[in-house]
Parts: sequence; structure tokens; C-alpha cells
Amino acid sequence: MTKINSLHIKAYERDLKIRNRSPRTAQNYRETLLQLSGFVDEADLLELGRSSVEGYILHVLETRSAASASGRYRALRAFYNWAVREELIPESPMRKMTPPKVVEKPIPVVPDEALKLLLAECSGTDFESRRDTAIIRLWCEPGSPRVSEVAGMTMEDIDQVLDLVRLLGKGGRVRVIPYGSKTGQALYRYLRARKDHPLGGGEWALGRAVVQGSG
Repeated sequence: MTKINSLHIKAYERDLKIRNRSPRTAQNYRETLLQLSGFVDEADLLELGRSSVEGYILHVLETRSAASASGRYRALRAFYNWAVREELIPESPMRKMTPPKVVEKPIPVVPDEALKLLLAECSGTDFESRRDTAIIRLWCEPGSPRVSEVAGMTMEDIDQVLDLVRLLGKGGRVRVIPYGSKTGQALYRYLRARKDHPLGGGEWALGRAVVQGSG
């Protein structure tokens, strides 16, 4: 990659850090800019016209999926909007572009029988079974947490009096989800089993050290 594009990307990554964007978001934006740079044969990213950017988005549509193209589109739009704010370019080459159309696909639902079999597999009284049951039960609640949210939960995030958990989501946003009696029972049993676990004294509730260190 040319030095000029490296400088553009570095400056943009610095801005993302200042605005507290997640490392995952920053990595996605960086990959998009690197791909675009390669697609246009290392031409200066800030000198590209609409046709060059559209050509790249079309390339992603033809080689990947509409969802991937939509994600790349959003990443590039954010980059060029930043360049306009920094007065590096007079206007975005994407100003009159429209995003790729993505057809929503229904999220597959785990059949009840499959869920029963899954819970049956971790119906024991050992630590791992108690932990896994608690995680699965949480995932069955409305507004179910993402994997990263479960991994980031601390002991203070579980309120056994009000029957709810606090989750730190994307962009640093906090959300609260209540849980039902079966999930509450599973969490209670897990937290009791946790007391005798070698890693049970840490701050993390269900993820990170406890999950990774117990098999």
C-alpha cells in the first residue's frame, strides 16, 4: 500500500479511537479501506470519484453477498464523511450513491425438541453443567444477549433480587433484560457451584476466565 493511503488510514483510525469506536469496528473499517486501495491499484483514496467507489461496491456484490456489500458501503461512507469534516475533500464521492439493497432473512429458531436435547446434555450437577445451563437459559430469554455480552458480564451485572441482568452492548451501550424463573433457578445453581471453583473468586460472571479456564 502506498504511503499516502497508509497516512489516510492511520489518521482515520486515530479519529475512531477518539470517538471510542470498538476495536472490531475499527478493524472492519481498516479492512474495507485496504480492499478499496487494492481494487483501485493503490490510487489515492481521497482522489477517487464516484465511479471508482461504485465499482468496488459492485465487485463486493458480485463476489460476496449483499450484506457484505452493505457493510463495506457503510464503512466507506463513514470514512468519506470523516474526510469532509476534516476538510480533506470538498465533498464525498458517495454523496449521491445509494446503499446496496439487502433482503432481510428470517433468523432461524432452534426447535423446541433440539433445545430440550441441548439442555439434557448439560443436566448434571457439576460446575460445567451448571454454567452451561445458565448460559443456554439466558440465550432463551427475550432480548437474548450476544456472546460478547455474556463474556463481558460481571458478578455485579446479575441481580437475583430483581431477576435481571445488565449487559454492555455494542458502542458501550448498557441494556437490561429480565429473566424468568427457570433462568433464575439456573443462575442460582450456577452461582452456588461457582463458589467452589478455582476461578470462582473473580469479577467475571459467566465468561472470560471462568469459561475459558474450566474446559
